[in-house]
Formats: sequence, structure tokens, C-alpha cells
Amino acid sequence: MNIKKSRLIILLFIAVALNSLGQNKVVYTGKVIDSNDNTPVPFCNVYIENTSIGTVTNNDGDFRISIPGRVYNNLCFSFVGYKTKKIPMKSLFGKDNVIRLSKDRIVLNEVVIMPDSTLLGFLRKAYRAIEQNYPQYPTKTEGFYRETLLDNQNEYLYFSEAILNVFKNSYKYKNDPGQIEIIQSRKKVFPLSDEINKNIRFSGGAFMSLTQDIVLHRTEFINPKHFDEYSYNLSNITRIDGRTVYEISFDTKNDTLKGSYEGKFYLDKESLAYVMAQFKYTHREIIKFNSLNFIPFKLVEANGLATYYYLNNKWYLKYCRVEGKVFNIKYNSNLQLRNEFLTTNIEIDSVKPIPYEKQMAYHDIFLDKATPYEETNWKDYNIIKTNNDLLFSIEQAKDVYEKKIEYKNKDKVFNFLKHLNYNYGLIVLQNNIPEGIYEVSFDNSTLSQKISDKNFLIGFELSIGYKLNKNFNIRYTKSKCFNNIIDFKSDGFGIEYLKNIKPIGKPLFFKIDLSGYKDSYGIIFNQSLSNIEYNNEQIAKSKLITQILRESWGIMPNVSLSYQMTRLLEVYLSCSYSFNLAENYMLKFKEESGLFKKTYKEGIINGTVNYNGNQLILNTIDMNPIIISFGFNLGFN
Repeated sequence: MNIKKSRLIILLFIAVALNSLGQNKVVYTGKVIDSNDNTPVPFCNVYIENTSIGTVTNNDGDFRISIPGRVYNNLCFSFVGYKTKKIPMKSLFGKDNVIRLSKDRIVLNEVVIMPDSTLLGFLRKAYRAIEQNYPQYPTKTEGFYRETLLDNQNEYLYFSEAILNVFKNSYKYKNDPGQIEIIQSRKKVFPLSDEINKNIRFSGGAFMSLTQDIVLHRTEFINPKHFDEYSYNLSNITRIDGRTVYEISFDTKNDTLKGSYEGKFYLDKESLAYVMAQFKYTHREIIKFNSLNFIPFKLVEANGLATYYYLNNKWYLKYCRVEGKVFNIKYNSNLQLRNEFLTTNIEIDSVKPIPYEKQMAYHDIFLDKATPYEETNWKDYNIIKTNNDLLFSIEQAKDVYEKKIEYKNKDKVFNFLKHLNYNYGLIVLQNNIPEGIYEVSFDNSTLSQKISDKNFLIGFELSIGYKLNKNFNIRYTKSKCFNNIIDFKSDGFGIEYLKNIKPIGKPLFFKIDLSGYKDSYGIIFNQSLSNIEYNNEQIAKSKLITQILRESWGIMPNVSLSYQMTRLLEVYLSCSYSFNLAENYMLKFKEESGLFKKTYKEGIINGTVNYNGNQLILNTIDMNPIIISFGFNLGFN
């Protein structure tokens, strides 16, 4: 029995050890160079054969890849115009690997000449093939994002990085690409940043895996709707990752062409999939951008790159990069912004959307969300290798973390404004005041008002909310009906809880609001009197507007559905119900003119207010507690 127990313990120990070994990751580093002239090959794909695990080389051709402890056959290296190189994992060193790539020559009989009409038909066919070539199902991508800002001397102002989860919708949904979650992040802010760039902060860059996917967004230079804005040319045939591709160049050099970009893209010969695109803004588009954006910088230059890779009969975004040169107007300084995203792993089975509470908002400033830079925390992730001068010790990272960033007042104001949102809408409520003649008897006169039959009242609703977090707002709401005779006004303040009930596609929020309120409901007499005496008391000598009304105080729950149409706009439909805790029936007198109009309130005395010749029963002017509202919400969603 003891022997059997010992064997069982040994087997369990071996199983745990093997499992731990399988979970360990091995890091490989090295440089990819051209075999002819030993120059670096930047942005070369580095990946494990038949998987989505990989990275790309940096500007200097350097790479760093973290590989799970499982056994793989080959590590592959590929780039446009070069032969793909496959190296067995066992033949690699842990670091300082030098990979030499050879040019991939195309045989002459593959080169063809196409007239313009044939080429455009060819490009239309490639566009129609998007559904066959790209996933028509949601995917979950793990990727590495880097955002850097430099001056015109290539001195860093800041750099920040993140490991992101990207939920990407099917390539059918080009208008609703997906969601972003930050898994880990880090940053370093350099002292020079305070001297030449305190006033500019960038947002939206972390979404580039969605916004810079030219196929997902059907970017205009691949879209047949815009073919008449460009001149296209079949400029070359080459190879990428062992596959023959057509190089299509496009420009707008003809003055009659109004396209926004110029550059080139590559189509796979076999599938007509878009494999790579290199593009930049035209001078015309830069002028247009600068004229429409009231921001503290001017765009000087902008260019981008997007590459795709083939896996399981579909093409997926592998890497994208955006580089821009801007001029800071206030500090009279030239800046360079560089953003890049690398897909390091991808899931296609049983993919679920990112919960709303974990989603990054498009208008969030990524630099503000990044945490201290610590290389040791990232050893199991595949990243784009940084230049040596950016790597620093944990002690230095701690110094950066403890350094407080002093925000300008305008930054504080912007951060505050980002939390605000505004509702503008219409309200509909049932009118309970019956038709008839209403009279108010004063000591010296009588005032009467005829009310016609009106079943419903329509008015407006304005509210301002402050977002505490992803799920809670505090909100002030003001409502008023449009009717000149039957008057309704309400003011409320409360807290709102929201939850996204549509995780795929544009969010649909279910909202619950609980507010305290004060409202008034009653009749406005369309006659103005002066020298009013009521209950043997002189009210005022000036002309007064007279009302019979009920004021009430209570709590109001509200439920609504709100659909997010754009990043700044939602449409909503809501229903509220009033629970009165206190009420008061009164006559209200308000001065008709004057800068500061005085208001007088008096209790209703028996016999002074009549309805159709009889004493008014006060609950005649009780309002229906249900209010329906619909409208739109503006804010940084």
C-alpha cells in the first residue's frame, strides 16, 4: 500500500512539473538583415509556423519574441520582396540571432500589362472578395500597442505601451468595428515634454487596430465608390511570405482627382486579398484637415501602414503603424507622433465581447491611463523591441511612477468636460385638468379662464449628467411643457445606473435613475391684473400673472433605453413615475415685467376658486404620474 502511494505521489509530482514546464515561455531576440548588403529589414514578420503567435522587427531590424514552452517546428521570417525563411526552433540561440533574408525574384512570364478599364474591374473583383477572404465572425486579438511622441531632433517627449485585448466584429460591420480593453500598460515621460508640449494630449490611438484596418473600414482607395478619385497602376509583381502579390500604386496627381491618399497596396494573386497597404495623406487632405480642426496644432504630414497574414484560409490584421508630423502652434515646436499595433495572438472560437465596464473609451487619453514602465512585468508578452536607450531599470521606473504630472488648468477643464453629458428631448404626459371655466375671486375683482379639452401635454426636457464611472452618473433634469394655459414644470436631481445589454455592435444601454424632484402643475390665467387684493391683503400694485397650481415633492424612478449611434451621440426613450411625498395647492402671482420679477404665493381659501360655477375640488389639478420622454444624449462615450 505504501509503495502504491509513493508511486502515485511521484506521478503527480511529474505531472505538475511537466505542466509547469509547458507553461514557461522562452524569449528569443535577434536581428533580421538583407543577405546582400547586411542592411536591417524593418517591420519583418516573425511568427511561429501555422499559428497566430508572432511579432515584427523594429526600425533597426531587431526582434523579440516570447514563445510558450511547447514544441514548435519552425520560426518564420517574411517580408515583401524576400523569400520566407523558416528556422527550426532548436537551432536558435536565446539571443543575438542574426537572420539573413534573400530577395525573392519574380519570373518574367508572371508580369502582365493591364489597361485602366481592366485594372479597375480587377480591383472591383478584389473588393467583392472581402467576404470570402476575411473573417465573417467576431475575433478576439491580443496585441501590443506603442505610442510615442518626439521632437524634430528625434528626442523622446514620452512613450507609452500596452498589451490590449481587441474584440473585432465581423468584417461585415465596417461601421461598428469593435472594443478595446487594456490588459497592461506602461509609460515614460521625459523632462523635455514639459518644455515644448504641455498643451497637446492625444486620444484614440489605442483603437488603431480597428480604425487603421483598411479592409474593415473599406478605406476609400480600395472602395469602388471612390475609384473615380484616383489613378491606379499595376506597378510590380513581387512576393510576400512565399505568395505572389500584385503591387497596385495609386495617386491623385491629376488636378481633377480628389482622393485623400496616395501610396500602394498589395493583392494576393491567388485570393485577391489585401495583404499590405502603404499610404499617406495628400497635400490637399492635409489642408482640409487643418481648416476643419480647431486644435492647438497643425498637421504637416501623415502616413500609415497595414499588413495582414494568412491563417486557416482567412486573412487577419497583423501590424499597423501611423506616423505624423505636427506643428505645436502655442510652443512653436515641431513634433512627431508614432503609433503602432502588433497582433501577437488571435482567438476565433467562442469569442465573447469585452464587458462594457472594462472597455476603454475612444476619447480616453492613453498616456493618462498608462502605468509605470517595468520590463520585468512584460517578460511573457510579445512586444516590438524598443531601442536600447528606452530600456531602463526598475528603480528608474519607480522614479517615473512617483513623478507627479502637473496638468495645466485647461487640461483639468478638459478632463472635467469629458465626464459631462447632456440630454435634449421631448416629454409627453397625460393631462388630467378637465375642460371648463375656472374662476378666481379676489376682494376687488374676479378672474376667469376657459380650458379646452386636451388629453396630452408635450414639452421639453434638458438634463446635464456627470459620469462617475462606467456605470454611474449623477444628473440634474429640468422639464417644462409648451402649453401657455396648462403649465407643468419639474426639477430633479438624482443618480443613474447604466448597463450595456447589447455586447456585440453598438451599445444599447439599460438605465435606471432615481431622483428627488419638485414640480408644479396647474392653470395660467391669460389675463393680467394690477392692484390685486386677496383675502383683504394687497398683493402688489404691478401687473401680475395668476396661476392655480399644485406644487409637489417626491421621488421619481426612471427607466430608459439608450442606443449609442456614434462616439458622441445616443438616442433614448424613457419612462418615469412620480411618487409624491408632499404637496401644496396654492395661488401663485408673478410680476409680468421687470428685471427681477417677484413671485407671491398664497394658500387657496374656500370659495375663492371655482370650476364651472362650483367650488373647485383640489385634486382636480392632480397630474398623471407617468411621463414618457425621448431625445438624444451628447457626451464623450
